[in-house]
Amino acid sequence: MAKKKTLTSSLEDYLEAVYHLVQEQRVARVKGIAKRVGVSMPSVVKALRQLAAKGLIHYEPYKFVTLTSEGEAAGTEIARRHEMLCEFMEQVLGVDHETAERNACHMEHAMGPVVLECFVDFLQFIHACPRAGADWLEGFAKFCRRGIDHERCVTCAGQALDHSEEHRSGTTPVQLPDLKPGECGRVVGVKGDKTMRKRIAEHGVAKGALIEMENVASGGESVDIRIRGYHLALRMDEAASIFVCRE
Repeated sequence: MAKKKTLTSSLEDYLEAVYHLVQEQRVARVKGIAKRVGVSMPSVVKALRQLAAKGLIHYEPYKFVTLTSEGEAAGTEIARRHEMLCEFMEQVLGVDHETAERNACHMEHAMGPVVLECFVDFLQFIHACPRAGADWLEGFAKFCRRGIDHERCVTCAGQALDHSEEHRSGTTPVQLPDLKPGECGRVVGVKGDKTMRKRIAEHGVAKGALIEMENVASGGESVDIRIRGYHLALRMDEAASIFVCRE
């Protein structure tokens, strides 16, 4: 296995800029990279030579810049790290997008992969746990603005006890593919990254929606469900990201 390339925070910024430009336009140009990073074109050329020497990009003077397979993998990870930090600050801490972007740029270079995965797991827990989700985040946002609301906490504690009773009675959330054909489940959360959750939401799958399992395709590559009165086919990874309680 090839040894992972070590990049300075500055080179990571350049590689991330190349990655996003390639995703958007198939190729990157020196002028576009300079604009995205906010530096001069000579500074970009110097950085591109270093990235090329590390085997992360294809670069020749006066030609388009593209990523090598290794560079694409590294760029994907850098972009993922940035996105997860922004998502945590926006969704959990409730800060605005511009502030999240600015702070993510500082934090992403210092955060190790173990801590990053903890952020990912925490976000997945928030979206999958029936006692978390949007209501939980809204409660935290209100706490940040006004402090603790003891009356609301009493209500929340009662709801938590209700959930505990549900769990003891056998209604613990399961992944959608765990339902058998003919069984129904009510959505309690969706896990996965921002792209996955957006794709699921576009299918009309939201917290509280009732889903009936119709069929699991042979080979387990997809499932057929009925939701909101219509039929829908989901890839297995999409279905596995949806958590439901059996009805």
